[in-house]
Amino acid sequence: MSEFGQQLRALRLGQGFRQADLADKLHGAVARSTLASVESGRTSPSPRLWAALENELPEWAACLEPAYASTQSYVAEPPADSPFAELAGPFVLVDARYVYVFREHRAPEEIIEVLRVRAMRDGADAYVLHLDGVSASGPEVEILWGGRITDAAPSHGDRKTSALHRIAFDHRLKKGELYSFAVRSWVAHVDTPPNCVGLCHTIPVSRASLQLNFFGPTPAKLWRFGPVVDGTLAEDPASAWAQHGPLEVQSGCVSACFENPRLNTEYGIAWQW
Repeated sequence: MSEFGQQLRALRLGQGFRQADLADKLHGAVARSTLASVESGRTSPSPRLWAALENELPEWAACLEPAYASTQSYVAEPPADSPFAELAGPFVLVDARYVYVFREHRAPEEIIEVLRVRAMRDGADAYVLHLDGVSASGPEVEILWGGRITDAAPSHGDRKTSALHRIAFDHRLKKGELYSFAVRSWVAHVDTPPNCVGLCHTIPVSRASLQLNFFGPTPAKLWRFGPVVDGTLAEDPASAWAQHGPLEVQSGCVSACFENPRLNTEYGIAWQW
């Protein structure tokens, strides 16, 4: 068992937490099985786990910091020639707002993302954004405020068009500092557009909101869904209405807010034409 694992286990037991309780306390940033691996020494603590501890259990992080620093000295550095080798994090998303704009077609033509992040270490100066429906080349993405795009690359292992964009900030952040930026992207045309928009986060987020603006055809019915893992609820209006109720369109706009959404779990809005 590593020193970090021993100390983490002692803190957990001192609070009377099971590993599942600690995973819940960290809002699902890591799985219970991952905590078990870290405590046993089979796995080193990841930046994601450390960011969650600093955010949710800062007093634990203060105790664990020396042990965590020693584990990171043995972590291999990523290839220096990759523009995405340094993700410049970790971050916690304080607020994430997503606006999808529909005009002539039954698919969104543009997406506006407004993100407010908190740096979890000194020196963070960029954010890597994963954008679905856009390519890594061409004028499909622009910064509205809060930085500039320095690199872009296609995202592999996904059947749909997507890309990574590195957003360089206006300055380096201090630990705990808040920073906001906004990005507009134009979505590639698809012949058969989906009837839902989903959000799925891989870093902790306090609040996420989704807004759909319809300037052309408007769906006959809309509903919010989540949390789901397999997307079944998005295709089942009866189940969604029973859980949340239908959504009303006002002046061509409909929105939904999700407080403390679980990580790696989908939330969103679905509709029928």
